[in-house]
Amino acid sequence: LSCMKRGDQVCRFEVLFEGESWAKRATPEMIESEKRRLSKQGLSNLVLQALSHHEQESKTLNDIKILVDQNQGPYFPEIYKEQRNLAPVHISQLHTTLTKLQQVGLVASTINRPEDTFLNRRYWRTRTSD
Repeated sequence: LSCMKRGDQVCRFEVLFEGESWAKRATPEMIESEKRRLSKQGLSNLVLQALSHHEQESKTLNDIKILVDQNQGPYFPEIYKEQRNLAPVHISQLHTTLTKLQQVGLVASTINRPEDTFLNRRYWRTRTSD
């Protein structure tokens, strides 16, 4: 907390979690909810992996869909170990994910530019510092 009081631009914290795993006391509903959350996180990771940090190498929604459909296996969590054949991701799921990544500042796009349309909109990763 002292780094925050000094006004440092970056603060690092070491966190240690202890205690019983929630999975031991989780209800089936809790497990399903966690599967959905992990699935969304996996999709966000895939989208970020598909995007370049350079606007010149930006991709359209369709480009991203093709890359995600080709590479989704490794990023989905072990909770899916029995589901080896995952269905292709729907374009609306990708759009929702990209919108959320834009809202938190991880992705930029050509939205609001004069030539922008939904079909030709381009996306790229923003630069972030650690």
